[in-house]
Amino acid sequence: MKPSRVLLSVLLAVISLSALLLLLPLTRQKPQPDAFVPLLETQKLGSGSETTLRARGDWGYPPFEFVNEQGEPDGFNIEILRRIAELMNLDIEISLGPWETVRQELEQGEIDLLAGMYKTAERDKVADFTIPHFISSYGVFVREGSPIASIEDIQGKRILVQAQDVGHDYLLNQEIGAEILTVDSWEALLPALESGRADCAVLSMLQGVRQLQQQEIRGVRLITQPLFQQKYSIAVQEGNAALLATMNEGLSLLKSSGEYDQIFERWFGVYTVPGLFHSLPALKSLAKGCFGNIFTVFAFTYGVLFLDLFFAPPGKPKNCRIEQCP
Repeated sequence: MKPSRVLLSVLLAVISLSALLLLLPLTRQKPQPDAFVPLLETQKLGSGSETTLRARGDWGYPPFEFVNEQGEPDGFNIEILRRIAELMNLDIEISLGPWETVRQELEQGEIDLLAGMYKTAERDKVADFTIPHFISSYGVFVREGSPIASIEDIQGKRILVQAQDVGHDYLLNQEIGAEILTVDSWEALLPALESGRADCAVLSMLQGVRQLQQQEIRGVRLITQPLFQQKYSIAVQEGNAALLATMNEGLSLLKSSGEYDQIFERWFGVYTVPGLFHSLPALKSLAKGCFGNIFTVFAFTYGVLFLDLFFAPPGKPKNCRIEQCP
């Protein structure tokens, strides 16, 4: 490691520790509930009006969004959205489709909202996001016997990821990997990895472990160190302040009433990710207080430094569809 990087590491560590000590008194304050903008009566979009909101989601993203055996939209996000519609007296039409398609529809103003979308700085430029209702950890999956033992080892490798997913955005922005191979559905990632199409795959740790268990995929394992964590929210058209306030109010009512906890337990209560520092019930507590705390800020600072030190790439990775890559 270059001396300049060592000096930078020490400097950032001192700054982070100083900031933590200054902010410690704030941690003793009584935590406040998630804030939302009160909705004016004249802004309500009730089912009695002629306005029908068009909501979309990913048709293959279980347990968040998927088409069930009856051919209907289902999942954690869908149940949350339907309950908000009932609480806020909204008329919402929900349909699912390919992720790339529904994401473009929101950005182009063709629909009103997406049932679930990870918030990033780039996405925040083209859509508005509610308070988060989930926090997801993304990780690295490899084949059994792979020499890849930690996230530092994936630089210079061929990496599988779902097209236009937050994992795809992350790899491109951080310039991680020598070659990024994309697929339309995240469910195709682990089978493609098992067949040898790439060195590793990046996806939600929860969904990956769930697929390993349900489909009994034996030749793939998870590196339990998370690559990154991301907040998951409802996304609305950029600039639609009234709808954003309505969604936030509905989410706050669900959380304050305890109904959010019940919905969470129905979809995630039985799943845990082996080897992580927390199980999904712990993630629920994290999601309920998803505006973060001092420890999160402190950990994030060192996470950024860690990635900077170990993921200094030689150049931008090649990005292509899996069927177009040799």
